[in-house]
Amino acid sequence: MLNLENILPSPWGKYHLRKEEVERLTIGSLRLSLTCAAGDILVGHQYFGTSANTPYDLLNHTEESNTDETLQWRRWAVEQHSPVVRLSPCLPDRPVVAQPEKLLNLPGNHSTEVFVSVPIWIAVLMDTNPAAPLLELPSVLLSKTWFGGFTEGELCYWVTTRMRQEVDYKSSYPFLATCPVMIINRSADDLKIEKVCLQNQYLTLFWERDRLWTDEMELVYRGDAAASQIEASGAPPTAAPQALLVSPPREVLKKGLVGRSFAALTDLPGVGVLFS
Repeated sequence: MLNLENILPSPWGKYHLRKEEVERLTIGSLRLSLTCAAGDILVGHQYFGTSANTPYDLLNHTEESNTDETLQWRRWAVEQHSPVVRLSPCLPDRPVVAQPEKLLNLPGNHSTEVFVSVPIWIAVLMDTNPAAPLLELPSVLLSKTWFGGFTEGELCYWVTTRMRQEVDYKSSYPFLATCPVMIINRSADDLKIEKVCLQNQYLTLFWERDRLWTDEMELVYRGDAAASQIEASGAPPTAAPQALLVSPPREVLKKGLVGRSFAALTDLPGVGVLFS
């Protein structure tokens, strides 16, 4: 994780913890409390509502007050009486299957760029050891889904998203990252975009224009749903060319990686099976 001082606004950045004082924050549907006692760091968390496959449901939610007694608490013995922790945004720890609100058809030998909103995770780090998070928590609880067939596939998160073909600059939310996805159809047939699997473990996180961004992901479809070519630019997206680096990808993308990226609602026996 990088030093985010003077880069990101609240709730990101440093928190100087003091005994009998509690820092209380809400990010997405996550209530978070930070404090210290007897040289230990204590982090409490709780989610309001249920799994939000549509994160926008949270935007008009009126939350109840944060009650420390109802939180789940974890404790780390660090032998510091006034420890400093950092909160840093990061991308989810497994791929995200995004379902657009409306079906998108892409003719053969055409391309289009779409912008997908991905709920972010929150990393809690010690200021003295920012490379090793104490824990990571999702800003929004998402259901899990199996993306693939009976013999191959992977466990992913599921989100219904506003997959737009232009960026909505009028609104931004601290618990969502804007992911530009270039979809290229190099087959002769129409590509029905009903579900897209985003391998966000290969994406880099940036900040510009009051929002979190990822680098551009390129998905090349050649007629075989199980063998789309996947690329990640590793650079600020075209829509935010001056974006500042926030966190590197969780995994290094191998050149020439292919994998399943697209699916119709009825294509895969595992897609649509949700787990809490």
